[in-house]
Amino acid sequence: RDTMSPGELDSGYRSHHPGADDRLQLFEVRAPANATFNAHSHTEDEIILVVEGELRAGGRVVRVGQVSTASRRRR
Repeated sequence: RDTMSPGELDSGYRSHHPGADDRLQLFEVRAPANATFNAHSHTEDEIILVVEGELRAGGRVVRVGQVSTASRRRR
């Protein structure tokens, strides 16, 4: 928690599917307007669907109805 940004700390999430080596993880994140998230990695590949507002990831902006993908950290 000490490396989390205010946007991450003020957000909530709900897991729909934990994911596995052969399946994507699926979770829902509700973040306040203008929330920022620190760069991080996950143990499963993921697809992010924006259903309200927009997601800014690095130089990219993902808007309502658009998706972003993230590959898991490979060891």
